[in-house]
Amino acid sequence: MRLLLLFADHMVESLVVMKHVLCWTLDDVTYLSLKVSSETYHKKTVLDPATSASINKMNWADRLLFDHFNRSMWMKLKEMPDGFQQVCRFARCSHY
Repeated sequence: MRLLLLFADHMVESLVVMKHVLCWTLDDVTYLSLKVSSETYHKKTVLDPATSASINKMNWADRLLFDHFNRSMWMKLKEMPDGFQQVCRFARCSHY
């Protein structure tokens, strides 16, 4: 049994890995982003170090899971012969 997670923070990369694992085509995973404002969508809130440390302390189990599966997603992408080229092609096709 394989476990595959998609990360909203790295949606394009996640979809490329999913495409590879499921032996799908680019058309199978292409999507349109609807009602997404480029100004607000890519804006990230910057937290001060104390707040960030407090949040990480409270959510330590979530952080461990996220870090583990995020790391495994990047490893799978690196193992693919043309993984990063596919990410670039996919990002252009999906207008992400």
